[in-house]
Amino acid sequence: MSSHNSSCDSTLVAPHSRGEGAQRALVVLLAVITGLLFTLGIAGWWLLAGINARYTQMLAETTTSLGQLHEIGLHAFTGYGNIMQLCHTRDVAARATLHGTVLGERAKNDRVFAELERSLTDPDLAESLREVIARRAACCTRADAFITMAFTSGAGAVDSGESLKLLQDYVAYQEACNKLTEQIESASHQLATGMAAGVAKMRWLFLVVGALPIIAGLGFLLLTISLLKVIKLDGEEED
Repeated sequence: MSSHNSSCDSTLVAPHSRGEGAQRALVVLLAVITGLLFTLGIAGWWLLAGINARYTQMLAETTTSLGQLHEIGLHAFTGYGNIMQLCHTRDVAARATLHGTVLGERAKNDRVFAELERSLTDPDLAESLREVIARRAACCTRADAFITMAFTSGAGAVDSGESLKLLQDYVAYQEACNKLTEQIESASHQLATGMAAGVAKMRWLFLVVGALPIIAGLGFLLLTISLLKVIKLDGEEED
């Protein structure tokens, strides 16, 4: 009789132990899923923060470069105007002032070009910048000869053919600046488009990866519920 009661007690305890084991497994699974989702969230935040930093840097660099090119074009335009005014001014003091203004604007452009040479590392942009610098050097050479002629020959004595050549050099210089500006805008647009495409792909990736542990958890939950029902039925049959 005692042996029979002992056998019944062990049979009744078994379903309860199996139920506790299933509950522990469910808790562990939920903890793992929570950890995976938390890790996924941290990774997503880190990646998006990196994209935001690169996008912010790109905007800052593009804005700075376009502002510098605008400044270069402005100095070139005003410099040409000052040179033409210098060549038709009879007042020696005014002519010296204009000459000083031209040299001052040229010095400002020297600093701007030095900054552009440091910041524009893209090979295509660097090549276009070298073209701008070459056009500028041609302008400066012809402008210096033009100014020297004006100082030695007097106001209004500059040859009209030389004036036309100087104008053509400045037009070519401005066109090179415009070309570089368009290239910088195009490169910025392409980079922004690439970042947007990367964010879209990342969104789908996180959606799929984030759904996998949830689906697995739901499947295991259903399996656990089914197991608990089986354990309950086994217990009722044994009772």
